[in-house]
Amino acid sequence: MKFTPLHAAAERGHLPTVQALLAAGADGGSADVDGATPLHHASAHGHVATVVALLRATSSPLAAENLFGDTALHWCALVHCCPPLHWLRHAACCLSQAPNPRRGVCRACAKGRVEVAELLLDAGSDPDKANQVW
Repeated sequence: MKFTPLHAAAERGHLPTVQALLAAGADGGSADVDGATPLHHASAHGHVATVVALLRATSSPLAAENLFGDTALHWCALVHCCPPLHWLRHAACCLSQAPNPRRGVCRACAKGRVEVAELLLDAGSDPDKANQVW
């Protein structure tokens, strides 16, 4: 568990570098010291093309949780990165693969991020369910 070159390239949105690393066999689902994958980092920094490349190249990074139980979806909700959130939603991670999808809604609401909350609710999140893990 370490911050790999793929984590660094994903965090900074360097798409050609991400593509080269993936083509060379880099593990798109590898976790850093906090359990975050390259998808977490690309999502949180709003790098849509990098998010798409990671989603296409990695078998199932969508449900990957960091040490705090956060998925890439949660990071999007936390920092209000709506373009990657659209891609994550269309990749079916919001509800079908994310272990605690309500956390994203709760975080978005707590931060006053209406657009993010609306996207999650449009994807089927239940507005009446209490947050089980904060």
